[in-house]
Amino acid sequence: MSLRNLPGPALLALVILAWAVILWVFTLGYPGFVPVARFIFWVLVVPAALAEWLRMKGFIRGRMVTLARLGFIILAALLWLVRI
Repeated sequence: MSLRNLPGPALLALVILAWAVILWVFTLGYPGFVPVARFIFWVLVVPAALAEWLRMKGFIRGRMVTLARLGFIILAALLWLVRI
């Protein structure tokens, strides 16, 4: 089955899973990379995926997708800094 035939949410889930696997593989040989990998995943990957999901659902369009992505990333970064 070609990945082109998958619906948008399934592709989005595969992209998130691929990022998780890539970051996990990078942490296998170097445990010091774990906090950086978690930061990349929770502050960059998940908020961008949330903006894409909102675009797929039709809640946002055009330039708002970029602004939502940037806003979600900033919000996630602030939450990350407050948590630490």
